[in-house]
Amino acid sequence: MPDTTGVLVANLGTPDAPTPAAVRRFLAEFLWDPRVVDLPRLPWWIILNGIILPLRPRKSARAYREVWTEAGSPLLTGTLALAASLQERLRDSLPMACTVATGMTYGKPSIDTGLQQLKAAGVSRLVVLPLYPQYSATTTASVLDRVQASLARWPSPPELRFIDDYHADARYVAAIALILLLGFGYAYVPTHFAARLRRHGVAAGEIETMLVDNPRRVFDRT
Repeated sequence: MPDTTGVLVANLGTPDAPTPAAVRRFLAEFLWDPRVVDLPRLPWWIILNGIILPLRPRKSARAYREVWTEAGSPLLTGTLALAASLQERLRDSLPMACTVATGMTYGKPSIDTGLQQLKAAGVSRLVVLPLYPQYSATTTASVLDRVQASLARWPSPPELRFIDDYHADARYVAAIALILLLGFGYAYVPTHFAARLRRHGVAAGEIETMLVDNPRRVFDRT
């Protein structure tokens, strides 16, 4: 059987629904994580269960309803769409088999659920991609905690590659800049930045569109 690489796309998580009961379940899991609230467990349990969980979910549920869509939580649907696009891109660009799954640190689908999906696919190598560009103990490390706990139950765990951060990766910076330029209508594109976009695979037609009638081109010194 050929080696298969699995990619777990991990995000924070979301309630199952914009209701007080669902938000309460989500907050109970999220706020009980010692990576998130680093306080002695007994006094924090009293505060969490005696004050926060009885009062906070109803107010938070109203906020969730304002952003909820017909398809569900935008964080969940966006993460699933990103994972599907990544699966397609890897299939087209890699010579070996690769399977992508999604897991949430809190809520569903859980990180363990995503890893079980990859286990069923027979992965021998695992790449974990937390969707946090910069490392943080409250987010990135929480993902690693759950990955390690899940893999500890595998009879033969896969080779693990955990991506701690990528905020300084040139391709990530270029992608974010392109989103800003195209999505928010920024008109000024420095010539040297256009060359960087070209190196990272942005279509020549898109780059030319950005450069047409560039109102500050006169200030370029390249």
